[in-house]
Amino acid sequence: MEKIKLKNLSFEELRNNFLDEKYNDFCQHNAAMNELHDKLPSVEDLIPLLVSDIRDCQYTASYIAALEGEAASPIFPYLLKLLDSPWEDVRDEVCDCFLSCTSDAKHYALLFNHLDDIAKSIRLHIITIIFGLKKDVLESIYSYLKKNSNDDSLIQGLLILCKQLSNEEREGFITKGTRKEKIFSYIATYINYGNGSKLREAVQLSKENDIVSHFEIYFCDK
Repeated sequence: MEKIKLKNLSFEELRNNFLDEKYNDFCQHNAAMNELHDKLPSVEDLIPLLVSDIRDCQYTASYIAALEGEAASPIFPYLLKLLDSPWEDVRDEVCDCFLSCTSDAKHYALLFNHLDDIAKSIRLHIITIIFGLKKDVLESIYSYLKKNSNDDSLIQGLLILCKQLSNEEREGFITKGTRKEKIFSYIATYINYGNGSKLREAVQLSKENDIVSHFEIYFCDK
């Protein structure tokens, strides 16, 4: 019955219901969210939800934007602001928009700040995003940060990833480097050697919680 009612509502009516916080039931919320996406006239019509101070609205708009992928690029500045949303699930959905919506170094500089996010799920999500970045994008982020950031650990981490290091150099960073240098060394090891003995060795040498967790989730059983 509820699905029939939702199908009878226009996009504007559905959006207003989200803004009025009318979808409190989990199943009803998901059905309404998918219906809103199906009736989306333009990604710009998500902006009222993104700029609201309502968790479900921010989450719903970010979720739909992630599904839209590259088409959501025009509203990416609004999504970018939600990296600082107080709600973890909202930040997580915003992370899903990055690889398909932007290659701008300034955007990734802000994302990389959240390698120190309080939520482990966000930190691991960002590590996964870095795995998906192309070399030219990584190099542009490195160049931007070198000119505009004081985070030496992050700059060195990106240099590790962009540069072809010897085994000895990489092992030095994975063993004695800062947390961020270890994370980028872990990613560099995978890029150079894939999921094998060298990656497992790097994970063990790092003794870094997030690296161990990421490896166990994405590579351990593969």
